[in-house]
Amino acid sequence: MNKVITVRLSLPSVIAAALLALAVAAMVACTAAWFVAMHRVTQAPPKPSAEHTVPYNRHGQTVYLTRREDQLREWLSVAGLPLGFGVFALGLWTRYSWIKDQQRK
Repeated sequence: MNKVITVRLSLPSVIAAALLALAVAAMVACTAAWFVAMHRVTQAPPKPSAEHTVPYNRHGQTVYLTRREDQLREWLSVAGLPLGFGVFALGLWTRYSWIKDQQRK
């Protein structure tokens, strides 16, 4: 009654799956950091202080960000774009490797 199912994967399939998982985790981390940065933009003070010196136009209202918040706001979307393409390409590679392993049986 109990059947044992054995799944044997080749090394390229395992590497593709591991890289896909790593790329998805990086994309999720980038997206979470983007939402944290945008939350800080909504909490930014409307008047400049010693720390908050970079002006940013938020829906017609000027607020002031720290230099780090401004860099995050600017570069997180740039980092997310290649990560998105990487996740797509690694997903295709993982699927292709898995299909190739199934055809060998």
